Amino acid sequence: MSNEIPDNVKESLHEIGLTDYEISIYLTLISKGPMDARELSDASGVPYSRIYNILTNLEKEKKWIIKEEESRPS
Repeated sequence: MSNEIPDNVKESLHEIGLTDYEISIYLTLISKGPMDARELSDASGVPYSRIYNILTNLEKEKKWIIKEEESRPS
């Protein structure tokens, strides 16, 4: 995903405090919609082992970015 991000968009998102992984996750969710953690990892290029920590940070620290959806574990 990060190879598709125009530099000016990435720079703007960095300026508001997002990390590279947060940017990849954010733009993946915007473009592809809701998905589970494994799908998000595959689509964004963010390691699966980091997905939950990054999503938690985006939800709690940057509340305007994402909202958790209730679902059953797969």
